[in-house]
Amino acid sequence: MTCEVYRRRRLRLGALLYQLGYFADPAIRDDHGQVTHFRHHSSRSVDIAGTVIQLTSDETVEVLDLEACISRCKEALLGAPLHRPQGEE
Repeated sequence: MTCEVYRRRRLRLGALLYQLGYFADPAIRDDHGQVTHFRHHSSRSVDIAGTVIQLTSDETVEVLDLEACISRCKEALLGAPLHRPQGEE
């Protein structure tokens, strides 16, 4: 994935998370100044480290790649859960 494609996909993920009610924590940024932590409320958050995304909730921690997380967000906008219980696909 080129740097420009990665940047655009990160922006897309941020926009989807915003639509789902996740807000960026401007105090948590990477070396390039990009926000890496999004929080819905105290028990649900999304952390970004490069192309690895970590979805955290009270029940579980899931690790997805960037494209899988974008797909999961699109499904969530249609009513599916963003955070899924352990063992559920």
